[in-house]
Amino acid sequence: MIKLFASLESPNLKVNFVFAHILPPENSYPFYPGRFPQTIKEIVRKGSTAKTGALKGGKIIKVGALSRLSHFAKVLNSKAKEAFHQFPPDFNNPFHNNLAQAIEILHFF
Repeated sequence: MIKLFASLESPNLKVNFVFAHILPPENSYPFYPGRFPQTIKEIVRKGSTAKTGALKGGKIIKVGALSRLSHFAKVLNSKAKEAFHQFPPDFNNPFHNNLAQAIEILHFF
């Protein structure tokens, strides 16, 4: 799966994200259940099937596999860490989320 998602062409989209993730126990990879360090408000936008997260004050955030990998790749197991280094996702491209999810699946298997 990792090789497949890494080989797919995706639009060259660059977005500056503010990432948010749950706080895992020290030296472990985030997994539910967990808690966010800040309160997140969910916003539903007209015409979108996805909810958007925002911090107090309205700063839009992104959660998910790209966010978790951007902060916790160093604690992946050895096989997942090797795949992460061989096929690094572009954290500024939302189209790389499936690749990040595939690396997480390897980690949890």
